[in-house]
Amino acid sequence: MTAKPSVFDGTNVTNKIEKIELLSIEATSQKEYCENPEDIKNSETTIKFLSVIEKRVWKILEISLVNSSISEIYVKFISNTPLTKAEFKAIYSFLSKENVLNEIEFLMSKLLILHWERNDNFINSFLKNEDWNFTALNFVSYIKDKLTNYKLVVDIENGDSIKLLEKTKEWNYYTYKSNWKIWIFIVSNWEIIMLKKLFEKVTLLNNWLIFCLINNKDLNDTWIWFEWFTWLIYDFDWEQFNQMSKIPWTLELRETNIENYFITNNLVWNWLTEISKFDTNEEKLWVEVNELLPKIYNNIRMQWKFIIANKDKSENENIFEIYINTEKWLELVHTTLSDLVIWLRDLWNNYYLVEDNTWKNIYKLDEHNIFNIVDNKLLNMSVVNTQSLMRWEPTVISNNNEAWIYIFDYNTWKLRKLIDVTNTNLKSLEIDWDMLTISTNFWKNIFFYKDWKIYDFIKWYKIYSWYIYWYLKKWLLGEKFFIKNSFEYMSEYLSEIVTPIKLKTK
Repeated sequence: MTAKPSVFDGTNVTNKIEKIELLSIEATSQKEYCENPEDIKNSETTIKFLSVIEKRVWKILEISLVNSSISEIYVKFISNTPLTKAEFKAIYSFLSKENVLNEIEFLMSKLLILHWERNDNFINSFLKNEDWNFTALNFVSYIKDKLTNYKLVVDIENGDSIKLLEKTKEWNYYTYKSNWKIWIFIVSNWEIIMLKKLFEKVTLLNNWLIFCLINNKDLNDTWIWFEWFTWLIYDFDWEQFNQMSKIPWTLELRETNIENYFITNNLVWNWLTEISKFDTNEEKLWVEVNELLPKIYNNIRMQWKFIIANKDKSENENIFEIYINTEKWLELVHTTLSDLVIWLRDLWNNYYLVEDNTWKNIYKLDEHNIFNIVDNKLLNMSVVNTQSLMRWEPTVISNNNEAWIYIFDYNTWKLRKLIDVTNTNLKSLEIDWDMLTISTNFWKNIFFYKDWKIYDFIKWYKIYSWYIYWYLKKWLLGEKFFIKNSFEYMSEYLSEIVTPIKLKTK
């Protein structure tokens, strides 16, 4: 490789930032190996080089009508990405201007190029002039020729941007924005196939159906504001776009986590729509649109296999309907009222917590897809630690002035009530290994639990406290025995309690 000192120390490079960029080009050019014009065309050196040239000449260039820089357009070109006509004209014109070519020649003459025996003939013949200096004239002519024959130029004059929606094995989907309207087209086998209609919005779904929002007002079809918008459903059949169906009076369509289910709205109401795509034996495509929930809801959202929809009951209260998606239809699981947003939490084994910020209810989903009450005490709860419930630990559940301690029995897969606390003095529930301590204003009740069973101390033993320690003593003159938090260690002093028990806390 040829060697010479840094090439960008000349008087024509006075801007520090520009000099750093030029030195970066120099470093990159010494790492990239090129032995044909395509190598140079696709090189990082060329991309950086164009960016610097553009900055050097921008003051004397005409204002471009495109939002992209020349280097950005060039990256699209070498990536085989569609260009707008404006982008094509901008880059072609740029490479044709005399002042641009002069700047290219000036910097090119100073640039170091990786120069090995294998690419020596190519470098000398393609990148050097008769004076044996580096030149870019052949390369610029090569690029302009490639641009002239570039097939992926979108045939619309005034365009703003092209966006890739999805890349597939057969073709790529693009949208094209022009004057605030959107077009959609497909690129396949170096051919652009465009749906030449103007849309407000275009959405590509995972079943490859294309949803395009049109403004009926522009078409003078209607003058009622909520009827202005319609979703048109298109499919692409390898040759052309085909309109399959439409959903009138629709402003927005959102995918959900359930296949073919979409939440639709018109700014006033929300509803749930099923849009399915079928291929018949005759290899013809057809689309079926079904309204699963009517246009009466303020909001619809998905949680796992459930759909939660709410509508007004009164000014400050909403009706929340919870549906489950079965193989055949939607089934209403539960209805509840709230003036806040409700949430659904999966606890375990078809047990669910339905809650808002003020109350919590636990239900079990039965084989008929209905939420059944597990225990009336588990309704309208103000406090419940669902995390401890899910860890199968005894858990305090309270409602106003009452509190209960429940455990989820892993053996029976049922919630089981262990203890009723009959007044408001319950302060906390402490679990330390196998020991369960219920604190009140005046006393601590100590139990042990093991394998979802509760144990108390056997008859004749009484609990005493000494500083921070607790000990057992049989009758008045018995030996002291300090309490430890291990069931195995304490088992000879324990007996199982038949639950539930009632506990007075004062």
